[in-house]
Amino acid sequence: ELGVGYGLSDAWTVEFSGYYKDIYGLLNTVTQNLGPISQSVYENQDYARSRGIEVSARKSYTDRWSVDANYQYAFAFGKSSSNRSGYDALFDQSAIPLQDLPLNWDQRHMINVIADYRVLEGDNPVLFGLRLPDKWGLNLLFQYGSGFPYTPTVKNPNWDAKPGEKAWERENALRMPPNYNIDLRFNKDFSIAGMDYSFLVWVQNLTNRRNVEYVYGETGEPDDWDIDDGLGNGLDYAQNPSHWSAPTNIRLGLQFSW
Repeated sequence: ELGVGYGLSDAWTVEFSGYYKDIYGLLNTVTQNLGPISQSVYENQDYARSRGIEVSARKSYTDRWSVDANYQYAFAFGKSSSNRSGYDALFDQSAIPLQDLPLNWDQRHMINVIADYRVLEGDNPVLFGLRLPDKWGLNLLFQYGSGFPYTPTVKNPNWDAKPGEKAWERENALRMPPNYNIDLRFNKDFSIAGMDYSFLVWVQNLTNRRNVEYVYGETGEPDDWDIDDGLGNGLDYAQNPSHWSAPTNIRLGLQFSW
């Protein structure tokens, strides 16, 4: 990894870095024979590689606010995304890839932004002529990522295989939709009878975004598992809630210390 950072001012810094990594000896399964008996065993024989660049900008806490933002372009290739892909290929009567292909966690673009507004003790900002209390903070987390890869089947309308292309060459060949998420957190500090308290409000998935986390290889959809079933989308047995991210969740809390 190689990077450089530069201070634009006392508060602002920017950084640029790039990295690459080759990984040898990853676990996978192979078949070993002992007389008439065969079994799958683990062996350190797999390989993967990752590459990427990252650009970030940071503002330290001044004028009541700070921010940390970064963008990353990266890829992760390898022979398999599981330490048991050899066993699975034998069970499914399929083939292990003969070249590096995108791994399950190969995400090309990532953006993360953390913004924080914090009012310290004795500081009372004025908003529209109204004097606000002190000792509180507001934190915003924004995350965006391009779609993760998935493996289509020949039924998939976007199969788009080249003439003579093998099935294993289509492993993780297509992409799920991009995803994003916004979390908001508020806290107000106060003291009672010599003890310090902090009232917390934490809103996860502020926009109630339903990010797709899994799709069926036959359709590329999270809620339709067979494009030829003639029954359309939204079948009850295809509605797996784990295929989407969690909806909006609001948590209230009280923290105390002495």
